[in-house]
Amino acid sequence: MQGAGKSLIAGRGPPTAENIVGSRRAHYRTVPNRWDQLRLEVVTSGGTLAAELLDISGSGLRLTLVEEYDRPAELGDTLTVRVHSDDLRQPLEIAALVVHSEHVDRRWEFGLQFLDWMGVVASVPKSMATMFNLRADPRLVMDPSIPVEVLIRGFESEFELRGVLCDVSRSGLSFSTQLLSKCVLNHIDHCIVEFTPPGQRRLYVFGSCIRYATLTGDSLRYGVWFDPTLTADFGLQQATLGAYVEERLETAVKTLFRAS
Repeated sequence: MQGAGKSLIAGRGPPTAENIVGSRRAHYRTVPNRWDQLRLEVVTSGGTLAAELLDISGSGLRLTLVEEYDRPAELGDTLTVRVHSDDLRQPLEIAALVVHSEHVDRRWEFGLQFLDWMGVVASVPKSMATMFNLRADPRLVMDPSIPVEVLIRGFESEFELRGVLCDVSRSGLSFSTQLLSKCVLNHIDHCIVEFTPPGQRRLYVFGSCIRYATLTGDSLRYGVWFDPTLTADFGLQQATLGAYVEERLETAVKTLFRAS
């Protein structure tokens, strides 16, 4: 049993499971406080279409066209979004992949995933960074049909539970587990999580702080934040995991782009 503040030693690992990556769009998203902070245009071969921002994150955005247009793009198409703001010296043009489309009240809504996330980070001024949630890490969402096991162990108390990985980033993860787990997890602040991501053999072991718990039907979903003060080799593990997440996300975008 580990004491508070002590480094962790990797224990036994859960089985690996190949998976299908999700989307960076699973970031926490924010709605701008004022609708006129950002003015958007969608650039198409037929001209520019005025759009309104619905929500935005560091990895993508959701918008609606302000007029009734014929569908300007299909799933998998690439669009250029031109962003105007008083904080920008010149309009910011962002290439994005169409990952969702919906016809609502005779207007088209699109969910877009940035093709060059790092380029957006470099182009957005500090005054707009909070709006884009650029401090959020890209998050890899697991395919629920191919479960990846997470082992949850006690840090300040001795227990062992098993869950299913929902998503992971370099900073934390979420997992689902049975309802009875609340008898233990709802009364602690820290735990140890062990998992092996799809396509890797490496076992990651992080001391973690429990950030939230959500009831989802007949199971519970917990979100944890990796704690560097409670994790052995934290820097190396985080860097390796972050590179893995970025690689899988880039592969997913390229695959979808080729399929289109």
